[in-house]
Amino acid sequence: MCVGLFLSSLPSLPPLARSLVVSASVFSMVLPDFLPVFLPALGLAACKTRPLEIGAGPDAAVTIELVNPTTCSNCDPLSDVNTLRLEVVRSATGERIATDSTPWPGEPPSLPDLTGFGVVRVELLGLSGNDVVSVGRTAPFAVAPGQRATIPMLFLPANRAIALTAELVEARSKHVAFRRIDGRIALIGGVEPAGVRRFDSVEVYDPATHTFAPDAAGVPVPLFPAVNALDDGSLLLVGGEGSTGVRQSGVQIYEVAGEGLPGALVLQSALPEPRSQGCVARVGPQKGVVMGGVDPVSGDSVVDVMRLGDSGWEFTRAAVDGLDNAAVSACIGLDDGRVFVLGDDGSQTGFFTYGETDGALTFASVASGDGEQFVRSPTLYGLDAERVWVAGGVRDGTVRSETWELRTDRGGFAPSMPMGVARARPDVDAWLDPDTVAVGCGWADDTLTEGAEGVELLALDSEQRVTVDLDRARPGCTMSVLPDGALLVSGGFAATDGDQVGAVIVLPYL
Repeated sequence: MCVGLFLSSLPSLPPLARSLVVSASVFSMVLPDFLPVFLPALGLAACKTRPLEIGAGPDAAVTIELVNPTTCSNCDPLSDVNTLRLEVVRSATGERIATDSTPWPGEPPSLPDLTGFGVVRVELLGLSGNDVVSVGRTAPFAVAPGQRATIPMLFLPANRAIALTAELVEARSKHVAFRRIDGRIALIGGVEPAGVRRFDSVEVYDPATHTFAPDAAGVPVPLFPAVNALDDGSLLLVGGEGSTGVRQSGVQIYEVAGEGLPGALVLQSALPEPRSQGCVARVGPQKGVVMGGVDPVSGDSVVDVMRLGDSGWEFTRAAVDGLDNAAVSACIGLDDGRVFVLGDDGSQTGFFTYGETDGALTFASVASGDGEQFVRSPTLYGLDAERVWVAGGVRDGTVRSETWELRTDRGGFAPSMPMGVARARPDVDAWLDPDTVAVGCGWADDTLTEGAEGVELLALDSEQRVTVDLDRARPGCTMSVLPDGALLVSGGFAATDGDQVGAVIVLPYL
């Protein structure tokens, strides 16, 4: 079989579409339509074959289609590349189970039959010397015996924020980004650049087509709601504020009927008291609590208990001894049924327990550490069953870059790897490798008007860091991790931004 490698250029080319074919007998890479327009066409290394070791079982073939959904004129992922390295990675553990490297231009790398490896992802790295200058990854997939499939792969310069060709349906800021169970990203609510009108709509980014499309509409979604992902793949949005800053008591659910199906915004019963920038935590599939985000003048020890009834979520008030509702900064439900509550001082930081039998609500503080971890406007992220990561926040009027790790089994804090940028309420999500988190967007000021710069990856176990600058300041942007590990930064506009591009994509390499 001939393996042809061609680099060519023609005017008015469509977005990059290339193919890598991995089979039990040959690996081939076809690279048409690549270099910037009007450059001379190059023909390379035709008719080469390379036998591969064939494992047990029938042959299986995977076609990996390389995609570049941008219009960047200087984003050639093969520029300066002299080596291509292809790897198969076991998704659950990050273990590299097959690899091959070849000079570029030259014979393409090869892989074994992928049958029997389970759920894997394929990575393509473009190296200049020892430096990775471009990267591509597939979303996790598995190959059954005899199966043939085409898998898309973004292949772009590494660690750069590159504008997407597709435009947002609406120029949103301060919206909620939610990764659906089908891998698509729902952008919910938000406010238009002038800051006057709140959106009553949802749009969805599809990483398979790299496009945005309208998805759902209803009543306006408050800004800065407390959110909680439900077991059925929907998202609960609690309270928030209007565009003028008035606290809201509304509760909505962004419901997802199933994979690939449209979503819907559905109203629930209202909160007993308006809240904004509070928190919601579930202690089971049908109950939970809402706390924080109340008027500090009228703040008390009363929280809202939530229960799932026949007509949706319902909310009632309940007193909790020892907990100052106005001092609550953030909360998160734990696997053991407790709720960890972070306050702006040690006496309001601890564990909230929702009685299983009598429904009694109790709070026990854990005032440990040196006090620096007690902040307002942080983000809590559960690293695993016994660790909660406390990222950023505001202390003494200053936005912080420090992070902390809470051991929930011990009730104590320890300093963790700091962020490279000070952030209040940053977006935090798991990346592809264990103990690696993606952090981005958030706010650089206590009033939540100035956007924090860039996005970053933090490998907490090795303290490796990658920080990527964005194309511009994006106040009110959101960051989402896509199934292939790419970072989507959507929206974020000031009133003076005009027709600025709506979203950028980052392919990180740590």
